[in-house]
Amino acid sequence: MYDMILQYVEPIYRFCRKRLSSEADAEDLSQEILLCILQGMKHSNISNMNGYVWRIAHNRYARKIRCKNDDPIILYGHDYYPEIIDVNEQNDIWKSIILYFLLCIRLVLCIETLWWISPQF
Repeated sequence: MYDMILQYVEPIYRFCRKRLSSEADAEDLSQEILLCILQGMKHSNISNMNGYVWRIAHNRYARKIRCKNDDPIILYGHDYYPEIIDVNEQNDIWKSIILYFLLCIRLVLCIETLWWISPQF
C-alpha cells in the first residue's frame, strides 16, 4: 500500500519547488503533503490515487499560501537582526542555540517522514 506513494515523492517535490521560491519551503510543504496522504491512506480506501494525491497537494499548497498571507513574517538567521536588539556575545550564543534546536526539529521531522514512507528505514 505504501509503495504506491513512493512514485509521487519526486513529482510532489517538483510541484512544490515550482510554486515556492524557497527550497526549504518546498521541502516542508512536500513533507506535509506526503504525511497528509499517508494519514489519509490509513483511514480510507482510495479508488483514484492519482486524483487523491494531486487534490491533497493543491489543497495543502493553497492552505500554505493562505496562512503565509495571514501570519506575520518571522525572520531568523545569520543575516537578520532587528535594529532595536543590541547584538552582543550573549545574544549570539542564544541565537546559535535556537538555530541548532530548529535544525534538530527539522531533522526529526524528516526522519519521521521517511519512516512513514518506508518503515524498514
